[in-house]
Amino acid sequence: MAVRSLAGEPCRVVTDIEEPVFEGKRSFQVVTEGKDTYRIDLKKGEEVLIRRKGKKVRCEVRPVDNGVQNYYGKK
Repeated sequence: MAVRSLAGEPCRVVTDIEEPVFEGKRSFQVVTEGKDTYRIDLKKGEEVLIRRKGKKVRCEVRPVDNGVQNYYGKK
């Protein structure tokens, strides 16, 4: 999963990824706030990739062309 900050505020993420690893162009400060909930210190324009601990997998992050846009997360 990839998350990009548009506002430059700390980012809260809820994920069921087991043993998540947070990667980017720098080391992020990640605080566990509760079950499956993490706060990441993203700055404006930064992106973090969240993946399961273990073997790295090559992936491409791109928008899904489904004719529907949802800019504000889960509905």
